[in-house]
This record gives sequence, C-alpha cells and structure tokens, in this order.
Amino acid sequence: MDEVASLFTSPFLNRDELLYTLAHNWSGDPGAHVEALLTSGCVEIGPSQRYRMYEEDRGARLWNKPKEERTAELVVSYTANEEQLRSAVVEPIATMTVAKTANEEAAEGTSIVEPPKFSYYLGPIGNVVPRAAVTPALVYQVITGKRLRAKTEAIRLAEVGSNNRHELKKKLDYITPAGVFTKRDNKCLTERSGLMVLDFDHVPDLATAQQTLLTDAALSPSVVMMFVSPSGEGLKCLLAIDPRRDHLTNFKVLSTYLTHHYAQLGLVPDKSGKDPARACYLCHDPSAYLNPAYAA
Repeated sequence: MDEVASLFTSPFLNRDELLYTLAHNWSGDPGAHVEALLTSGCVEIGPSQRYRMYEEDRGARLWNKPKEERTAELVVSYTANEEQLRSAVVEPIATMTVAKTANEEAAEGTSIVEPPKFSYYLGPIGNVVPRAAVTPALVYQVITGKRLRAKTEAIRLAEVGSNNRHELKKKLDYITPAGVFTKRDNKCLTERSGLMVLDFDHVPDLATAQQTLLTDAALSPSVVMMFVSPSGEGLKCLLAIDPRRDHLTNFKVLSTYLTHHYAQLGLVPDKSGKDPARACYLCHDPSAYLNPAYAA
C-alpha cells in the first residue's frame, strides 16, 4: 500500500517507475493501467513526460482533507474501479477496429459508410447562420479547389502575429464538424455528425505529423479528413468518434492519447476542440487527405 500511495503524493515519476509500481500492485497489464489512468484523468503529465497521479473531478472536497485520508481515498477509488477505467481505453480502440473494417471495404468499392453531415458557413466568422449542411466530400472539393486559394495565400504572406493576418483569417469560410446547427451555438445543435475536429498548432514537421496520424493503428481508421491550417504551420484533422460517448468525453480520450504518444511531434490538440460549436476555418490545400470511405 505504501508504494501505491506514493503514486498519489510523490514527485513526478518516469514511465518505468510508474509501470513497475502498477505491475506489483494491480492485476493485468501495467501498460493498460497507465493508459487508463491517463484517459480517466487520474494522472497528471509533467515536464519530460513524467507522471503524478491525481483525481481532478473530486475537487476541493477531496483536497481539503488531510494528506493521509486523501491518499487512501484515491487508492481505494482506483482499485475499486480499475476494470471500468481500463475499459476507457479498450472500448474506443474496439470501436476504431470496426471503423477500420468498414473503411477498408469502402475503399474496395463497397459503399457502406453513410456520409455524415455538418454545417457550412460563409465567411466572415461573424456570420453564425449556416449556408448549408455538407458532407466531408463536398468540403474536400472546396479545400482542394480554387475557391479559397487567394485568401489562403494572403494570410500566409501577412506578418505572423499581426492584426492584418488575424482579420484576414476571420474572413474565411468555416464549418462546425460536430453536426448540423441552426445557429453556431451549442444549444442549436440539431443533429450530431459523429465527427470531431482537432486543431494542432505550430507543428514542427507537417509531413511527419500527417504520416503519423495516418499510420497509427488506433487512430488512422477514424481519420476522415486532414488538411494544413490557414497559417501553414498547423494541421486540422476530422475524426470519426464513438457515438456512445458525448463530445467532451471523446475529446478527452483523443487528446490524452495524442498528448501521451505524440507531444514531441506537436500533436497536442488545441483545447478549443472540446466545444461542439467550435468553428473550423477552411483554407486551400491541394494535398488534403480524404478517407476513401467518405468520398461519396
């Protein structure tokens, strides 16, 4: 128990130390426990990918207790719920495996994926009433076509961080990939699309980051579309998400997974992705990726 308790109170541990302690105190694969702890919000990642355990959702009620009581409660909480926490990792991967099979069949010519729909808005960003409900294939045509080329070039020629660049970006068309809205407001969502957009800013090597997302065994089957952001320095990635979970839970699972595995590549999602009504600016990218299953 002392070793387990130390996970909740000691300075940050490296991954090997965390694996060692989990292996000696809990049943099952210790690596699965690490993933489950990260997904469930019981682990805080510090500098140099070191870990410390905590439980954010319990808030002041827990942290106002004496240190010994607090530690004991956290240990009991995780031990009692370890199977449930580990399923937080297993279930999304199982869902992605099903999606992979569907995508492979669609790529072979069997149309089995019903195209999801979401709202498309004409710029500027102040326009919050959508023009139409569109599919990934239609947005792909806009991104790879000529419509946004001049605006995208103007943004990238403007001085980085300047007000001019910011104002030019606000004039772009945009989408709300989470679904169909009557107005760009979370309360006005009428139909979920089953998609989520993740924004990755200031990616040092765009080609490597794109290849990583498209070859990751767990994520790649769920990648619907991907394109370089208006700045030319980041990525926007639309993914199919678990329909059994709400938007925020899906975001937490994906964000934790990516941050844990690929932070060094700059693949840390912007926190704005947790908002279903978050606008996703469109821009010109002739090399954008579209999953063949969504080409219809």
